[in-house]
Amino acid sequence: MSEQPAPNALPEDALRELKAAFEERSLEFEDAQFQQHELGYDIFGHVSWQESSKSKSGQQFYRLHRTFVFFYRPATTLPEAMLHSKSKLVSQLQSAFSHLLGMPSCQLEGEDQFNSAYDITTATPDSLRALLTRQAIDALVTVRDAVIILKPRGVLFMRHQQAISHSSMQLGPLGSRQVHNADQRIADTDLQAFLDDAVTACAAIANDPDAGRRAANAVEGTFAEEALHNMTSGGGYIGHVISKHLVTREMLDALRHQPVPRSNIPGPIRKLGWQGSTTFLMTALSLMGTIALIVSLSIRNNDASWWIPLLISLGAYVGVVLTCCHRAARKRLVVHGRALPGIITAVEQTDDEVNSSLIYRIVVQPQPDGSPVEARMPEQAAKTARRLMEQGRETWVLVDPGKPARGTWPEGWSLEALPD
Repeated sequence: MSEQPAPNALPEDALRELKAAFEERSLEFEDAQFQQHELGYDIFGHVSWQESSKSKSGQQFYRLHRTFVFFYRPATTLPEAMLHSKSKLVSQLQSAFSHLLGMPSCQLEGEDQFNSAYDITTATPDSLRALLTRQAIDALVTVRDAVIILKPRGVLFMRHQQAISHSSMQLGPLGSRQVHNADQRIADTDLQAFLDDAVTACAAIANDPDAGRRAANAVEGTFAEEALHNMTSGGGYIGHVISKHLVTREMLDALRHQPVPRSNIPGPIRKLGWQGSTTFLMTALSLMGTIALIVSLSIRNNDASWWIPLLISLGAYVGVVLTCCHRAARKRLVVHGRALPGIITAVEQTDDEVNSSLIYRIVVQPQPDGSPVEARMPEQAAKTARRLMEQGRETWVLVDPGKPARGTWPEGWSLEALPD
């Protein structure tokens, strides 16, 4: 795996991309080793993260342990994809589920042996086909029980769960997981075979300096634009949702250059800028407050505890008022905020989640000066922020004229903003 001696510590950018490759919460690395390659670093070790499963006694949390090899290549940009060895039942379920969601299918024409060995999940099939050379395909078909995850800055290799004999994670009723042993680390006796398979499966991609350029040249636009086109043109649930809430470059350009107060703001920007999920929250709180108030009034003369539902009602209405204030502040940013150039200075994972999606802290420093603007956004926005920070590219923020420390980062709303 090694071609050059490694420094004493893994560089910060390599560690950042390694963590981003897993997209899991509460990551912990064990016995991590790395060796410098002329194109980056080859990183090997054990990793664990927090998972949850449902059982009769309720939701249970546990740590899932895996063994990995990550080929970090900072100078390339690869299309995102996951290739994993076929499992008959899983392949059938995945095919039906992907069709329902509207995900594009990806098979290699004339490569029956490869197609029978691997399932591919990607929104960029044309880029991926250009990426997989004859050498890469021939190498992949010799490796079984593999999970290969292509990330923009490298390739992650793990063993397929079905091949780990001491793992006993199974599907229970209604898709719930029954976990008896969440330790899926490779045993010492199998470790050399694991490393050999990792190099065999990934070297033709990871060690090809032209791989990312070849994939990018195969399609018009960026990988993000290819993915958006495939998902929105294919129909299905995902395409419907994306089309309804897509913030385009044109929308952002109009927002940035429109004089304040801004008007005729597109629906997707209103949704992401200040409405979000607060409409549902306000409706639920209002309904709960009204029901509690009715209950309180109906039992006032007969029950000494009538004040309890009254307090619940007051609490719900206070929640509605606070949510309205939050929405008003966010709306004021979009309508009246000053558009200032800036650069990304930090992207950090937080412990927060929204709808099971990890939330990241993104810091933008307005230029030439001003208070840093902090935004909390999901993984997709964090990917864009990492690329912009890595490339030192300029972005922009909207800053509240009355409170310069308050701002928002509109480019984080757009899936099209992710650069190659």
